Amino acid sequence: MTELKISLDDDAERRLTQAAKIQGLPVQDFVSNALEAAVQACGVARSPASPTGEESRLIEREQTQRSKNRRALALVRGWLSEEPTDEDERWTELQQALEANHSSDRRLFSN
Repeated sequence: MTELKISLDDDAERRLTQAAKIQGLPVQDFVSNALEAAVQACGVARSPASPTGEESRLIEREQTQRSKNRRALALVRGWLSEEPTDEDERWTELQQALEANHSSDRRLFSN
């Protein structure tokens, strides 16, 4: 990203700051958006290879989430591929015992 310095008279700086405040943006973001709009109004389109700062943040967040999702899926697939253990058999026995010995006709576990 290139840093650009411009000289403004006091009135232009005041109006620019006020306009940014009205938009709820930092002055730097407001100016960047205004310059981008002016360039596009001249018919110069943005290159598809150069996303805006917000687009870059969204792309990074999406990539991070996809990575988390892949790790979670790998963990679940690992669990599903494991052979049943003695612990699993004991859990089944415990479920059956609880079903047989509770005071309600309602099932505790769905099989």
